[in-house]
Amino acid sequence: MNITNKYNLPNGLYKALQKMSYISDDMNSISVSDLINPPLIWYLKKLHKDEIEEDASERLWALLGTAVHYIISEGEDRNLTEERLELEIDGFRIRGRFDVYTEEKEILDYKITSMWSLEKPEWTKQINVYAYMLRRTGFEVEKGFIYAILRDWNKRQAKETIPIPFVVYEIPIWTIEEQEKYIRERIQLFKTIQNSNIEDFICDPEDRWKNNIRCKMYCSVNKFCPFYQREVQNEND
Repeated sequence: MNITNKYNLPNGLYKALQKMSYISDDMNSISVSDLINPPLIWYLKKLHKDEIEEDASERLWALLGTAVHYIISEGEDRNLTEERLELEIDGFRIRGRFDVYTEEKEILDYKITSMWSLEKPEWTKQINVYAYMLRRTGFEVEKGFIYAILRDWNKRQAKETIPIPFVVYEIPIWTIEEQEKYIRERIQLFKTIQNSNIEDFICDPEDRWKNNIRCKMYCSVNKFCPFYQREVQNEND
């Protein structure tokens, strides 16, 4: 992956952002965040990892999130924090790192997000994949929470229900059977795409967002995506 610096960010900041760009060659290894996202994006990143270009400025919010996670892990003195988990299931190795596991058998996950995009469906999926991995490792999980830090909150626009730039959402924890069923179904999608013609694959409408805005503005592999390129061609005809 080629990380550009079109806006001349300071060299130290640019170098730090560059280090966040690793894409594994292993087609049987997947992160939790990739598992809950569209298989087509994951597959195209693997196929074109040396051709993808992204500007460092697009990673600034992610860097802030990394810094917040580090600071929180330093502040926790009685809970398990930032632990890596690996689990092999159906020939795939799932990798992930949860934020906090408490003595009360809770998973806590911190998010830096917008106050206008709260309660995302993928948060429930992510927490439950981590819960399954922890359960399989021998830990009990009874509750899950998202701790959302709101980057665009301000007092003038704040809603009465959001008096500070911080919101807590409780995430429903599925049964271990439901979690395993979801994970196996997702893995099957990632296996299928590797043995199929990608011309036949399209990300689900909810994954493309309204008016395909994710495809247009937030997908680093859109120029390699058959569906998106057909859409561009149709718009130009």
